[in-house]
Amino acid sequence: MIGFSLAILAGILISLQSVFNTKVNENIGQWLTTTCVLGIGLISSVLFYIITEKSISVNFYTTNYLFYVSGLFGIGLIICIMGAIKSLGPAYTVLISLITQLVVALCIDTFGLFGMESIP
Repeated sequence: MIGFSLAILAGILISLQSVFNTKVNENIGQWLTTTCVLGIGLISSVLFYIITEKSISVNFYTTNYLFYVSGLFGIGLIICIMGAIKSLGPAYTVLISLITQLVVALCIDTFGLFGMESIP
């Protein structure tokens, strides 16, 4: 039940963030919007980490370095969503994004891509 609730919350947050980012983009441009959004996310993440973790012990060496480029996906995601909302509006953007996300997630699950366990 927790997973289901978190997934619903994620959907709400993605929709709200996408609209908010688009409104900020209208005033300061896509690159500065992306910088602000990711910068605020970085600061917030570090603060939450410090507050919730008893100690700071980070081991970057146990993860494949390729997976750290996922931060670049965030840049692409923000820019693509802002452009799509500007052209299509929030509803169509979220609909198309969710369908695409579902197809890609099914492929990852089915074929066990990126080291994920295969779930046929």
